Amino acid sequence: MAGARGYVVNDEGLVACRIYKRLPARRVWDVIMTSTYDFAEPGFILIDRANEMNNNWWCENIRATNPCVTADTRLATRFGLVRIGDLYDARVDIQATVDRRALGEDVKGVDVRPAVPAFMTSPSADVYRVVTKDGYEIKATEWHDFYTKRGKIKLKDLKVGDELLVQSGKGQFGGSGSEELGVLLGLITGDGHFTNRGEGKKLRSGESLGEDRDYAHEVVTYINSLIAGWANKRRQYRVSAVACRSAISS
Repeated sequence: MAGARGYVVNDEGLVACRIYKRLPARRVWDVIMTSTYDFAEPGFILIDRANEMNNNWWCENIRATNPCVTADTRLATRFGLVRIGDLYDARVDIQATVDRRALGEDVKGVDVRPAVPAFMTSPSADVYRVVTKDGYEIKATEWHDFYTKRGKIKLKDLKVGDELLVQSGKGQFGGSGSEELGVLLGLITGDGHFTNRGEGKKLRSGESLGEDRDYAHEVVTYINSLIAGWANKRRQYRVSAVACRSAISS
């Protein structure tokens, strides 16, 4: 029931809300829809309906969606690390890797949760690049939410020195690839370089330093298994690890 000052209370006297003004429902709807486009967020979600239909209602409460990164941002899905732009084009259901701290849990680790298909919030919006001290970076709009030591805040409210929470567990990498391939790509990317052998030929070289030397035999064995049978001639090619002296140049 409504009190004399417009407050809506129940039989126990608890206040639910206050009525400030009465407007036609169609007018309210038009104002909401116009405002979403004015603020570059042409999306509308009935959060109570989303929670009613949520299969995980017993362990989580959906509070908002967060669709405000650029198309080249990769998400950890059951298909591997996929650009969200490609997921948008494919219109597929997503099983996303979610940090447990983003679910309100006070522990590190990740969980896999179903997510709605990717959708476009705005074809044109100002985009900002956030770079951390450790080299992580993301491009997003000013209303993108970040989980920090200060709580969940939007990009526009970030301050230099804020500590961002980064995914604290293993993501999904799809059904292809292997641990050996991951080690190989990591060593080549992190410690490799290109060498010119002349006549326009390029050579990709990987270096294993310090404790990484323990991977040398394992990696070489894996590479040889990959290239076995690739040669067009009878000659079979093999790679090997070569020990080099450490050198310091000035």
